[in-house]
Amino acid sequence: MKQPFSWDFALAGWRPYAWLVLLTLGVYGHVVRYSEYTYFDDYILIQQSFSHIDELSDIPHSFLDDAGHAGQGGNLYRPILTITFILSAQLSGEQLWGYHLTDLLLHIIACCLLFLTLNGLGTSRGKSFALTLLFCLHPVLTQSIAWTSGRNDSLLAIFILPGFLTFHKYFQSGSLKWGLLHLLFFFLALFTKETAVALPLLVLGSMLLFRRERLISLQTLLLIVGWGMIVLNWRMMRYLAAIYPIASLETAGTVIFSNLWMALFFLGKIFWPFSLAFAPVPPDMPLTAGVGSALFLLFLIVLSPEKDWRSILFGLAWFLLFLAPALFYHSVPPYLPKFYEHRIYVPFIGIVILLASLSLPKKVLLPQPFLGGSVVVLALFLAVMSFRHSRHFQDSITLREYALSTSPHDLHLQNSIQRMLLPESLSEKLAAYQRPNPGERGINPHYPLQVEDLIDLQQKLEAEKGSGEENREVLQSLGALYFARGLFVRAVATFHEALELLPASAEVQYNLGVLYFDAHRKDDAERSFLRALEFNPRLSQAHGNLCYLYFEQKRFEEAMKHCEQAQQLGASVPLQLVEALKNSVKRK
Repeated sequence: MKQPFSWDFALAGWRPYAWLVLLTLGVYGHVVRYSEYTYFDDYILIQQSFSHIDELSDIPHSFLDDAGHAGQGGNLYRPILTITFILSAQLSGEQLWGYHLTDLLLHIIACCLLFLTLNGLGTSRGKSFALTLLFCLHPVLTQSIAWTSGRNDSLLAIFILPGFLTFHKYFQSGSLKWGLLHLLFFFLALFTKETAVALPLLVLGSMLLFRRERLISLQTLLLIVGWGMIVLNWRMMRYLAAIYPIASLETAGTVIFSNLWMALFFLGKIFWPFSLAFAPVPPDMPLTAGVGSALFLLFLIVLSPEKDWRSILFGLAWFLLFLAPALFYHSVPPYLPKFYEHRIYVPFIGIVILLASLSLPKKVLLPQPFLGGSVVVLALFLAVMSFRHSRHFQDSITLREYALSTSPHDLHLQNSIQRMLLPESLSEKLAAYQRPNPGERGINPHYPLQVEDLIDLQQKLEAEKGSGEENREVLQSLGALYFARGLFVRAVATFHEALELLPASAEVQYNLGVLYFDAHRKDDAERSFLRALEFNPRLSQAHGNLCYLYFEQKRFEEAMKHCEQAQQLGASVPLQLVEALKNSVKRK
């Protein structure tokens, strides 16, 4: 006789871990096929730094270098992160599949450790798995998995979670081995990311809430001494690595305190994962979802008949303490600070711990099959969202478009429209929007237009868009505006639409080449520039760009040829580039 399905059986022994592995691979396994660099940090951390990560013998040097290998003046001291890149490099060299595979494994390990931690803190197996499952499949964490540069936070979670669990075991058993293991995990966490300094504060807060009588004891003293030695060692190694201090503690504290309102924004992403973004700037960080999420969380707390206020406070403290470092920024006007989504990875665990301490009222207790089915439906919904969201990270053009569409005020992603060959009608329209102070915060320094001006002009041109050959100039103008705003997917589609009306347009081919060059699609850029020269051999800008492109590719003789042609046509070529080309050709 066939046995009915049992949740107890499904979650017994090793099975929860197997479910987490299978579901993670099912939702995110396709990212291993993403073979293009996004050029959002990954190029710097991997390809540009490959000589620093290509051998296992580079591991010791990781503790004496910046993560971006910038030499003196770097500010990212994260040696354990660098070591993971070294290990990934042994799998696939400069090809990205090994790095994406590592990202998947890190997320799987972090999720398994979260389940283990919740279970170890006394949460029932079913509730632990349900909360871990929702964490595992939540789309707000996709950035840490699908974007190679976002692995730092899943890696941090791998050390923070056992760090807290071993602290719990240390005071529960009194065994020194757990205390030493706790210090080891703190060491690994701190050398992964400086956010780990929150762990000792969290441990002391936990003792104040749950073990006040042990707060002043030899066990606590040993931990404090161990933490102090590790932090001192970290500061010394950071100094030897010539890491540039971004700000004083006082300045950092002031900035973080002034940005505490952003905690609501990040909270909103947990309970309302429909307004995700790559790295929004403050004007693009609405608080509506955050306020609604805070009220919903308060409703859940009030509704719960068995409220453990200490666990609730502890979960909130975890969320805020690990989020606080992410609220610090250092930016130079006119550019606004960016707040990356992957930084919520470890703070999210605090909300999970808080939810684990709540329960349903007895009046609304539902049968186990119904509760289990509800969790499955919610998990499937989150899985579909995460799968779709992960596609934004497949290449540089797609990610750039996504980043700008979710944060239109980010000037880092905008471009100078003057790099395009513009129709005269667009130049006249742009002049009407010109502003006198391009150096102000929020104004594009490349062209004195506010974001709102670009959007307004874009909308007007979209309204003018019709059909037929007379539409060609509007399409050229729209493509240039999309490029200026960083909306590369739309720009490419619009330029190709213009080429259908006028296939022999050197100007549109040139503009496509500029876009591809900016998106690091060098082969596509070369084809577009050469195509432009087929239609107009005297297009000096195309010769100039090919000179730069070939120089980057170390094709010095071809670069020199186009450099000379650009100069003959009256284009200005930097003297340093000309001299570098001459020297390179001579050496060859």
